[in-house]
Amino acid sequence: RRTNVMDRLPGELLLYILSHLNFKDKLQCNLVSLEWHHRLKRTMLYQALLFRNPYRLRQAVEFFKETSFRESVHRLDMSLCELPVASFMNLSLVFPRLKHLHIADFDPKFKAPRRSLEAEAAILNSFEKSVQRWKYLEGIVERSGSYPVIMSFLKSPNPVYLTSINITYNKRHGSIGKYHNNLRSLIKLTRNAPYLEQFCARFTFVSLLDFEELQENCPKLHTISITTHVCDSTTDLDKWFDNEDDFDCFMPYHRANIGGVSVEKTAQSLRHLKIKLAKSFMSVRETEMTLLTI
Repeated sequence: RRTNVMDRLPGELLLYILSHLNFKDKLQCNLVSLEWHHRLKRTMLYQALLFRNPYRLRQAVEFFKETSFRESVHRLDMSLCELPVASFMNLSLVFPRLKHLHIADFDPKFKAPRRSLEAEAAILNSFEKSVQRWKYLEGIVERSGSYPVIMSFLKSPNPVYLTSINITYNKRHGSIGKYHNNLRSLIKLTRNAPYLEQFCARFTFVSLLDFEELQENCPKLHTISITTHVCDSTTDLDKWFDNEDDFDCFMPYHRANIGGVSVEKTAQSLRHLKIKLAKSFMSVRETEMTLLTI
């Protein structure tokens, strides 16, 4: 019986060679033999999934829910899809070995029926538990929305293995105070991500105190990229707060950027720092200026 040279290769070497093919070529290889068909489907054919409309995403969820191929999916990009929060909470069961997630505001509240505070709190609690079922996540890219994926994941009772966080705050609603409160909450939770290497945040306010806390929480951090708001004066700040308490809470962070902070420990692992200044987050096309790159 004649055998193909490729069939005599060790399985790991064959998969390494096939991994360099594009998706179309992998589909062609899928037709070579039954053995190749099973190997490709169980390992790399569905490693990375990108969905541009919710209908295709729902079809994929139904397909992978009934197959053993779901454990081969390592990367999911659904940043262009809207999905009810109840459906999203099933994704960690459908794709249990996900390593990279790219997501936007998948369940806009303005399209959802109005819920009571108790119902919303119960949904958020279930949402957090569903996100924490992902045990292999290494990177999350999120455009913030009604349900915070990164923060929910970082609330896990055990340390997580995230190496990359990339978050864009919704610039169309909120204030400087809200931007900064969200970021401060996120930075506090990074204590649960000791392996974090890259941190990117856009359309928020960042102070030197935040940088110090982030570096203390994540000693392996080597890349920071920030798009931060410019606060020209306290008169400018008065326009961005609803009450005096929020303003008073914010001022120490604002003063830290003006007067500086004392550094107790230098950032030994930091290799790349990029800071952009944006005059306004409320316009569709904001003006950005790169302030510092190292």
